[in-house]
Amino acid sequence: MQEEKNENEQAGTYKVDGLTYRYSYTQSEQVSDVEELGFGIAKFIFDDCGDMTLESSEKKEREERFQNYIKAGSGKVSEKEAKEKVSGLVSGNWEIFESSSKSLTEGSTTLEKDDFIFERMIDGVPVNYVRETSLPVNEQALEWENEDGTLHEGQSEGWENEVLTMDFCSGTLQSFLHRNPIEASNASDERLFLLPFDEVKDIFEKTITLQVMTEDKNRLISVDGGSHYRYPSIDAQSAEITITKVQLGYMCMPDSEGSDTEAVLIPVWDFYGTWTSKEPEYEYGNGDDGPVIGDVTMDDAGVPLLTIDARDGSVIQRIQAGWAASMGSKDIK
Repeated sequence: MQEEKNENEQAGTYKVDGLTYRYSYTQSEQVSDVEELGFGIAKFIFDDCGDMTLESSEKKEREERFQNYIKAGSGKVSEKEAKEKVSGLVSGNWEIFESSSKSLTEGSTTLEKDDFIFERMIDGVPVNYVRETSLPVNEQALEWENEDGTLHEGQSEGWENEVLTMDFCSGTLQSFLHRNPIEASNASDERLFLLPFDEVKDIFEKTITLQVMTEDKNRLISVDGGSHYRYPSIDAQSAEITITKVQLGYMCMPDSEGSDTEAVLIPVWDFYGTWTSKEPEYEYGNGDDGPVIGDVTMDDAGVPLLTIDARDGSVIQRIQAGWAASMGSKDIK
């Protein structure tokens, strides 16, 4: 085992059954608060290689890792088994937000890869998972420079969402990540009126098209026909949006005093979905550089196309918290 340490971080590597893992533990500036805990395969966590041509050394290493996964693992991991493993690592109640499985093949060997995304449960209600990188950047959290060269620090107006994920290959853990943990306290006994879902659904149907047309942040960057942003570009010739899940749960909001260590949980409806669009792209290398129309898809899990306050029906603009956000353990009221 090898370890590295600095003031707020500890990291190291160790081997189990021929697999080298790297772990890291990051402590926030808040004393005793954990900002991030993670461990995973020290080298890249392989997935499908697709049409990639591997060097002989890379191919050999991949074959060896396949055999080590088989030796260390127990086959496919069920959702029940994944939840049991999480309960042994992290305090609190957790449910699976999304799970996926795929087969990976190398030569005559096939492995099952199982990925799990969890969300925290508070009194039976989820704190809705959000894929934060799909959201618009909080521009207030970015540093900026005025005309005389004076550099100004960003001001946070958002919160980083809690993340808990686990990936397995042939039943062997590939990676574990817990980031931005929260601690719930001071539960209110106030009874809230929530709008009937039919009213919320009507608000969504009347709002989503305008939202897609007017949001101008984090527009399309596609790679091989895929995008990770929550909306198609404003230049799309056509687009089709599919709602995959509608979920009532909690969302963290800064409290009225603007604390960077405390927030409140409010009930919201998140409309998760995917989209496909026909987008103008650019083709290079054939002598004539010019736009062509290509099919682009966004099918990431946990992308909220619209978030609606369950109390009054107002649309909530989810944004990335940005670099200036506090990422320590949060106390939630």
